[in-house]
Amino acid sequence: MGRLRIVEVSFTATAFSDGREPRSIPAGEALVFLRRDEEGWTFFAKVDDIPERQPEPPQRLPEYLVSTTTFVNSTRLPQ
Repeated sequence: MGRLRIVEVSFTATAFSDGREPRSIPAGEALVFLRRDEEGWTFFAKVDDIPERQPEPPQRLPEYLVSTTTFVNSTRLPQ
């Protein structure tokens, strides 16, 4: 099961699937942790990007990536 994260401070992430353009992630944004890789990157999705109903056929969510250190230091688990 995935872990929901809430952004504690704003940071800039890179869109993984659409040309790697920087995106600002504001404080208070809810994020879903997807995975980490061996190169020090964390991949996540924004909760606002998850549709209430998944279309047929299902579509891949926009993914974002940021250094793992930045992700860990900028987010917290909801309490």
